[in-house]
Amino acid sequence: MRRFKAFQEIHPVVHGSLGGLGWCQWTGPRRHAFEAYCAQKGFSPFSDEGNYGFLVVELNGSEKAAIPQ
Repeated sequence: MRRFKAFQEIHPVVHGSLGGLGWCQWTGPRRHAFEAYCAQKGFSPFSDEGNYGFLVVELNGSEKAAIPQ
């Protein structure tokens, strides 16, 4: 049973912004990269496949320093 329900940030901290999206609540340029990844792969940004796939991309790329931390 899926319990995660807030794929879109409910009350964005930055007024006028789209807020966070997805498992990691990606914002700004990372949100745009997540949306582009999902579009390129044919995944919905609300799908487990899209969220997991982009998380793997980030953890093997721009965010790889997060793992040792």
